[in-house]
Amino acid sequence: MVEGKHYYLEEGLMVLTERFHLARGNCCGNACRHCPYNHENVK
Repeated sequence: MVEGKHYYLEEGLMVLTERFHLARGNCCGNACRHCPYNHENVK
């Protein structure tokens, strides 16, 4: 993973980018800020 491309740091936390999620291929269900899958697996 490359900082600035796949993630960035905010207040000491890693925030994953839309690019990372698209490469992953599906929604992980964690209600990520940049989810390109409309949070389809969030319960």
